[in-house]
Amino acid sequence: MVEQGAAACAEDEEIAGIVGVCRRTYREVVEAVQGGFLRAVEREGWPPEAIARQTQVFDRHVAPPLAEGQKMALFLVDAMRYEMGRDLAGPLAEQGTTVVAAAATVLPPITPFGMAALMPGADGAFALVEESGALVPAVGGRALTTSADRMALVRSRYGDRFAELALGELLSAPQKKLKGTLEKVDLVIVRTQDMDVLAEAGHLYQARKYMTEILGVLVDATRRLASLGFHNFVYAADHGHVLLHEVPPGDSLPSPPGSWRLEKRRCRLGESTAAAPGTVVLKADRVGIVGPVSDLVVPAGFKVFTAGEGYFHEGISLQECLVPVVTLAVRTKAVAAGKGESVEIRYRSDRFTSRIVGLKVHFASLLTQSLTIRLEAYDRTGTKAKLVGEPADCDARDPVTGLITLTRGAAVQVPLQIRDDFTGDAIEVRAIDPTGGTVLHRLRLKNAMLE
Repeated sequence: MVEQGAAACAEDEEIAGIVGVCRRTYREVVEAVQGGFLRAVEREGWPPEAIARQTQVFDRHVAPPLAEGQKMALFLVDAMRYEMGRDLAGPLAEQGTTVVAAAATVLPPITPFGMAALMPGADGAFALVEESGALVPAVGGRALTTSADRMALVRSRYGDRFAELALGELLSAPQKKLKGTLEKVDLVIVRTQDMDVLAEAGHLYQARKYMTEILGVLVDATRRLASLGFHNFVYAADHGHVLLHEVPPGDSLPSPPGSWRLEKRRCRLGESTAAAPGTVVLKADRVGIVGPVSDLVVPAGFKVFTAGEGYFHEGISLQECLVPVVTLAVRTKAVAAGKGESVEIRYRSDRFTSRIVGLKVHFASLLTQSLTIRLEAYDRTGTKAKLVGEPADCDARDPVTGLITLTRGAAVQVPLQIRDDFTGDAIEVRAIDPTGGTVLHRLRLKNAMLE
């Protein structure tokens, strides 16, 4: 959360000292915790007996509602840490009953292994196999190297009852088209790798910001599916991650001696030939690894075998190996403004002179006590308009989703933050139904800023 906050205030030199203190303190605390955790894994093995296994997620949480003929949505969220799952559960609770549990990942915690472990029938059948000279995950002997392989496995079990969508596809599809696609579907899997892809590519500034924003995006996607009759939701991750400001030069270790089948920044998998300083050698069968390997070697602390950015997830730490499993049972469908309801955006003038625009949003209804909307500013009218403004922090704004809650008969004050790079002649402010994307009200304001 500190790194996400630092990204949001990157240009504010006044907080640089505070951020530095937070980073040093965090590193001291987590290094101590990490040392104890890694010693526990050496002593007890992995996964812990008291925590559910990642390979149990599908058969425990997804399969039972499907067996009863209920509609189920499974979100596969790459790199979602446990505390992110807890943050996600907060706004989801507005739609129904949420439960947050923890699951122990398969090792090492990398995307192909973790995603394969979330497939049906994985518990007791997950293993590593050799294919074309590479070590790949398999369930029941079936190699699951890619997302396409994994989705083919699900389709072989559920046939026409199953559909898959990328998160962007789900959010951008017109509601009518989405309804046609999912009308006869009982299981939809929604995939997103955006956060992990950004961080792996070295775009850490964007990744830090998106790690918060993606939770709101997931809530929006949930609302859309709930409006189409999906009442059961599971949100699961392949692995967590560590996000540090930097990897100090002394934290980059040489590769340990051995014959390695898999080499990652935070691990080596294969056969160790000698112990190396700063590393821990674990027998593969002691940490739940089934396959043609004998040893897993990981760095102590948060060290790495390859220098680079401060984002990684291939080692053994609580941040990397303990992932959330969030379940939601929807109570009622989301409510959108309709008959007997109206939303109106008001401003004291027809033009704005500052990048902070103080709006008032009114909600009138005969029956509904409150309404949740998305408030945004665009550089023009029409579907090709570019987003140029969003609500700043205020009492009505949910800090996770960014959505605004309106109260019947009250004027809700919302400060709208116009982006620094906007130089257009006018903006169009829109109150949007987050479920179906319907624009409930528009307000056009001329740009009168003197810059």
